[in-house]
Amino acid sequence: MKKSMAIFVVNYNSVSTMGQRVFNFLDTFVDVVDQDVDVWLVDNGSTDGSYSVLSQRYGGMLKFLALPKNLGYGAACSLAYRYTRLMGLEYDYYVCSNNDIELFPQKIGELLSYLRALEKAYPKGFIAAPLLLNGNDGLIDYGGYFIDDSGGTWGLRLAALTPREIRRLTPISYADGAFQIVHRNVVETIGWFDPKYFLYYEDVEFSLRAWRARFPSLLIPLVIGRHYRSASTGRSVYKVTFLSYRNRLLIIREYLGALPLLKFLLWIVSYPLRVFDQKISALDRYIEITAPGVPTPRWGIREYLEVLRHLVRALYEGFTASVGSRRAGGVPVVKTSWMKYLSMKSLLNDVRSEITRVTKDVEG
Repeated sequence: MKKSMAIFVVNYNSVSTMGQRVFNFLDTFVDVVDQDVDVWLVDNGSTDGSYSVLSQRYGGMLKFLALPKNLGYGAACSLAYRYTRLMGLEYDYYVCSNNDIELFPQKIGELLSYLRALEKAYPKGFIAAPLLLNGNDGLIDYGGYFIDDSGGTWGLRLAALTPREIRRLTPISYADGAFQIVHRNVVETIGWFDPKYFLYYEDVEFSLRAWRARFPSLLIPLVIGRHYRSASTGRSVYKVTFLSYRNRLLIIREYLGALPLLKFLLWIVSYPLRVFDQKISALDRYIEITAPGVPTPRWGIREYLEVLRHLVRALYEGFTASVGSRRAGGVPVVKTSWMKYLSMKSLLNDVRSEITRVTKDVEG
């Protein structure tokens, strides 16, 4: 019998990085299988025996797909979609999901009802982002993101809104890949993630490509679980710096154009001023707000120089990589002031106010 939704949970070495917690997370996915949903565990070439452990524990409850090597988060979801089509399976909605999410099974039926209602309003297709709470502090972790006019990305967490304050369907720049819902027409028309974005900004690129094809990204005001961010990747600040800045530069070159590129370069040049414009490091505060759970080193000269080294490498690869040129139209973009780049405190306040205004006032 055809089911409405396929959730692709991407796994990589979760047994060694998360231990018992991975079972706690996946148990909540098992609980939604009988709710018109198939859950696929897509193993991204794990080397720690995760696939064997998880397939033995969840065999008969979840569906499994083992990839030969780690192809990247987005590529794993794209391949899982193609595999289901080759198998003759079709779904109305496809979800790419992290494996460090605790779902609220009782909310999935409500989510499906919301998606069916959205399909009537947007019959051509859409990308959707429900709300997730942060597993560490209970505040909003995820609910869609906005991109600014320098290629920077800002989540709802920055606005410090509560779920009760987010009551409206809202157009957003992009739906975070942590739990991204894609209508079948979208992926059938434009594909899914671009494999050159191995990690970070793959969700941004996909949503911008979708906006260009007139498929909107929409925030759904419904909390469907908790996200224990970075539990599976164990990412470091240095890795985040390299991948995020390189991919941000690729996005600017491909989708945003010359003026955003100039603003991005100002962002880079004014980095020392932003860092030292407060007694408490603005960079520490930025990471705390926008990437909760990312381990930060004790900031000293050595650590800043290491960040700088990764940044230079990111700029080199971002400028020398071959990309196309396709402008995205209709995307909600947060406007920033050139002068605000000199102060992280001013920039955060400016963007926070804009996100709050858009999220509370714009109704889809």
